[in-house]
Amino acid sequence: MPFDQWLLSERNIKLALYSGGLLLILSGLIFVGINWTRIPGFGKLAITMVITLAMYLGGAWLHRRPAYRIGGVALLAIASGFLSLNFVVTQSYILGPRGFAVENMLLLAASFCLLAYSVTAIYTQSWLLVVMSTGALASACAALLTIYHADFPAGLLAYSLVAGLLLVAAAGAGRRARLQFATIPLGLLAHLALPLLYLAGVIAWFAGEPWTLFASLFIILAAYVLTDWEWHRPVWQTWRQEHKFVSLLLQTPRWFSSVLGLSTLLLLSQQWQLADWQTILLFGLLGAAYLLIAGRLSEPNQPLAGLPLVLAAYGSSILATLLAITDTHSLIVALLANVLLLAVSARLFQNYNFMFGAIWLLLAPIYLILEQWLPDVVDRGLYLGLLCLLYVGAGYFFGRRRLAVGMPYLTAAAALSVIVITMTWPDGFVLPTVLVVVSLLYLTGALWLKQSALLLPALASFNLLIYALNREIWTAAQLDLALLLSYLTAGALMLLAGQFLPKRWRGWRWPLLFAGAVVIAGSYLISFNMRWEYTTTASLTTAVLLLAFAWWYRGRLQMGPRALPLLSYAGFLVLYIAQFVVIAGLGQGRDSTSWPLLTTPFAAGCLALSWLLHRQSIRPVYGTPLRFSGLAFLIIPLAAATAYGEYVIIGYSFALAALAVLIDALLRRTSVELTGALVLLFAGYELTVWQLPEHRPVFITLAACLTLTYAALSWLRLTHPYRDELR
Repeated sequence: MPFDQWLLSERNIKLALYSGGLLLILSGLIFVGINWTRIPGFGKLAITMVITLAMYLGGAWLHRRPAYRIGGVALLAIASGFLSLNFVVTQSYILGPRGFAVENMLLLAASFCLLAYSVTAIYTQSWLLVVMSTGALASACAALLTIYHADFPAGLLAYSLVAGLLLVAAAGAGRRARLQFATIPLGLLAHLALPLLYLAGVIAWFAGEPWTLFASLFIILAAYVLTDWEWHRPVWQTWRQEHKFVSLLLQTPRWFSSVLGLSTLLLLSQQWQLADWQTILLFGLLGAAYLLIAGRLSEPNQPLAGLPLVLAAYGSSILATLLAITDTHSLIVALLANVLLLAVSARLFQNYNFMFGAIWLLLAPIYLILEQWLPDVVDRGLYLGLLCLLYVGAGYFFGRRRLAVGMPYLTAAAALSVIVITMTWPDGFVLPTVLVVVSLLYLTGALWLKQSALLLPALASFNLLIYALNREIWTAAQLDLALLLSYLTAGALMLLAGQFLPKRWRGWRWPLLFAGAVVIAGSYLISFNMRWEYTTTASLTTAVLLLAFAWWYRGRLQMGPRALPLLSYAGFLVLYIAQFVVIAGLGQGRDSTSWPLLTTPFAAGCLALSWLLHRQSIRPVYGTPLRFSGLAFLIIPLAAATAYGEYVIIGYSFALAALAVLIDALLRRTSVELTGALVLLFAGYELTVWQLPEHRPVFITLAACLTLTYAALSWLRLTHPYRDELR
C-alpha cells in the first residue's frame, strides 16, 4: 500500500481524531484544575459550556456531510467527554463551596450525561457512545448507592440488575432497525459484567451473605433466560446469518444460564444442608428438566440448539453420582437416575447411541443391588446370567426389525457373558452349564446375524468347557496329561473341521482354523513345562498337522520370490526340536556333550529322506524343504561339537555330515555341495588333529572321506554340469 493511502486510511484518521480529542479533554481538565483567581467559577463554566456547545454543533454539522462523517462522529464523542467537565466545574467552583454534596452532583451529572450520550449514540450510530452511555448508567447507580449508604450486598444486587437490564436492552435493541447498532456493544458489556458479578456474589457467599448471592444469581439467570428467549426468535434469523459474531453472541446466554442453574442449585444444597438423597433428587430433577427443555429446543435444522442444556443435564447427573459415591444406597439411586436420563435422551433425540450408555450403565446398579443382597459371588453370577439371557432376548426382539435398536442389548450381553464366567469359575458344577449356554448363545447369534466372527467366542467358551470338565474328572496328578490330550484333540478337530467344511460354508472356515491354530500352538508351547513324553506327543501332533496343511494349502501360504512353503519348514523345525526333547528325556543324568553325535544323523536322515521325495508333485512341498532343512540342521551339531572341543565328537560329526552332503551332491550332481563336503572334511580333520594328532582311526576315516570327495569331483568333470534333481 502506498504511504499516502496508508496515511489517509480510515483507521489512521480515526486514531488521529480520537488521540487529539483525548489531548483536548486532558487540557480541559488542566484548565479546570488550575485555580485562576482572575477567572471566577461562572467564567470557567461559561468557557467549558461554550466549548462543549461549539463541538456539539460542529460535530453535528460535519456528521450531516458524508465526506466528513468520521470527523463529525469524533468531534461529537469529544464533546460528550467535555460535557462531564461542565459538572466538575459547577461542583468545584459554584455549588461545592455552598455545601452541595458530591454524590448528588454525581447523580445529576450521570443522569444528564446518560440522556445526552444516548441521544448522540442514536444519532451517530457509534459503539463508542454506547459504551460511554453504559458508563454513565453505572455512575448513576453508584451515586444512588452512595446517597442511600447501601452496603456491599445491596450494591451487588443493584449492579446485577443493571447488567441484566443491559442484556435485555441488547436483545430489545435488535428489534428496531434504528437501534440495532447497539446490540453488539451492549451484549458484550453485559457478558463481561455478569460473570464478574457472579464471582463477586460467590465472594459474598463465603463472607456470610448467601442470600445476596442467590438474589443476584436469580437476577442474572432471569436476564439470561429472557435474552435467550428473545434472541432465538425468528426476527433474528437474518441477522444471525449475516453476522457470524452475532450468531456466536446469541448462543452465550444459553450456555451461561445452563451453568448458572447448576451452580445455583449446588450452592442452595450447601446452604440448606440437605441430606445426600435430597441433593441427589434435586440434581436428578434439574437434569430431567434440562433434558426436556433441550428436547423442546432442538429442531431438525438446528440439532445442536439444546446442546448446552444437554451437557448441563449430564453434568448434573455426574455431580449427583459423585455426591452419592460414599453411600451405596444413594449411589444405586443416582445410577438408576442416570440410566433413566440416558433412556429419555435416546427417545427425545432419536439417537440410539444413548441406549448403549443406558443399557451398559444399568449393569452397575444391578450389580450393587446383588452385592447388597447376595454375599456369595457364584450366586451373583447366576443372577447376572439371567440378566444376560434377558438382554439377549431383548436384543433379538428389537433387532429383528432394526438391528441398531437391538445392538445395545446384545453388546451388553456379550460383556455379561465374560463377567458371568468369571464369577462362576470357582463352582465346578455351575461353570460347565454356564459355558455350554454361552457357547450355544454365541453360535445362535452367529447363525442369526450371519457373522462368522461370533464363532470365536463360541469356540473360546468350548475350550474353557474342556478345562472345566477335565478339572472335575481327573486328579491333580492326571490333569496335565488329560488337558494336553484334550486340547490337542480339540485343536486338531477344529482345524480339520475348518478344512473340510462344504463350499457353501467356506466363509465360516477362518474362525475354526484360527481357533484350532491357537489351541494347537498354545498346547505345544505349554507342553514344554511338562514331562518329555508329553512334549514329544504335542510336538508330533503339531508337526503332523503342519505338514498336512502344507499339502492342503500348497501354493497359497508361501513367502519370497522362490515361494517358500512356510508350513513345511515349520513342521520340520518342530520335529527337529522334538529330537532334543527326546534326547534330553532319555539321557537324563548322562554326559550332555554327546548330543551332536545323535542330532547329526537326524539331519543326515532328512537329506536321505528328501532323496525319496523326488516326485514332481511332492518335491516342492516336502522334498525341497526337507533337503534345505537337513542342510541347515547340520550347522547346529557341528557348531556345538566345535565348541565342546572333544576330538571324537568333532571327528565323527564332521565325517557323517560330510558323507551326507557328499552323497546328496553325487545324487543331485551339484558341485557346490561337493565343495561344501570337502570343506567339512578339511575342517573336521584340522579340528581333530588339533585336539589329538596321534588318533589314527579318526585320521583314517577323514582321509578315506577326502579320497572319495576327490574321486567324485574328478568324475563330475567328465559328466554333465550342475543339475539339482535326482536321476
